[in-house]
Amino acid sequence: MMAGMDASRSSRATLVAFAFCGVTGAASVILGALAAHALSGPSAQNAATASQYALFHAVALMVTALAADRVTGIARKLMMTAEIFFAAGIILFSGGLSASAWGMPTGTAPWGGMALIAAWLAVAGGGAVALVSAKKI
Repeated sequence: MMAGMDASRSSRATLVAFAFCGVTGAASVILGALAAHALSGPSAQNAATASQYALFHAVALMVTALAADRVTGIARKLMMTAEIFFAAGIILFSGGLSASAWGMPTGTAPWGGMALIAAWLAVAGGGAVALVSAKKI
């Protein structure tokens, strides 16, 4: 267990999300290094884009997982739905671009992009519902 982190206060989904994000973060750094040092041309650009999107959305997934533990009801369901869409989007978008960088186009990047958009919309919906539920607006 990490120092300062009481795992008993976090849901299983949050802990799974953190593990996924850790692996995604490491893979993003490796992919970025490959883009900078082992690939060239469009392949390097695809790998660099995949690396950036995976890393940025892994952070978004971590924040969303923490937020899901702090809201209830429909807001929580929307945040947890966003977590699933973020994970799927990272795998499909960044995985598809990574595969194409190595000469194996998969056609999954557009689906991953749609999943990432859906994740952001679910976060927005969860935040809006939480605001209304808390009577903050």
